[in-house]
Amino acid sequence: LSIMFACGLVAASLPLLWRRTK
Repeated sequence: LSIMFACGLVAASLPLLWRRTK
């Protein structure tokens, strides 16, 4: 369960980081 939770957090944070970078 922790792995799926971590994947969810990463998937939700990646687009935000990309927006900040661009």
